[in-house]
Amino acid sequence: MNIERGLLWNQENAVNRGIQLNYAHKKLSTSFSWNDGFYSNRYSWLWGSLSYAFNASNTLAFVAGGNAGQNTKNTLATPLLLNNEEIYNLLYTYSHGHWVINPYFQYTNVPKNASIGILQGAHTKRWRSPGHIQFQTRNIAGSPSGIH
Repeated sequence: MNIERGLLWNQENAVNRGIQLNYAHKKLSTSFSWNDGFYSNRYSWLWGSLSYAFNASNTLAFVAGGNAGQNTKNTLATPLLLNNEEIYNLLYTYSHGHWVINPYFQYTNVPKNASIGILQGAHTKRWRSPGHIQFQTRNIAGSPSGIH
């Protein structure tokens, strides 16, 4: 089990080049990003998020993103299908002290587009609630040690 948001985390272009605007007011937070997706050097990806903090421990968020155009680049860092997808996440986060519980629903759609080589579309639907317990300390020399 992958603790970094489940098995589908790599379908998101979490690291990219672009600009992002963030705004927060009381319990509501939003962000909007315009970026190059999976390092395609074409700024055609849009990401947006909206989250609401019910209280200090409970938050609900909706995150959506996708390529607003089309891109034929196909490399290891810029996979053709992933760079032309739409992705939607609904996330709930509960945190208390050192505990964080974060189940989420993710829907991904890759539309059919024969003109750029996507001969058949695809989509995924997954529910994930990964579990992981970690206790970490630092020894005298400063290097990490502990139970994972």
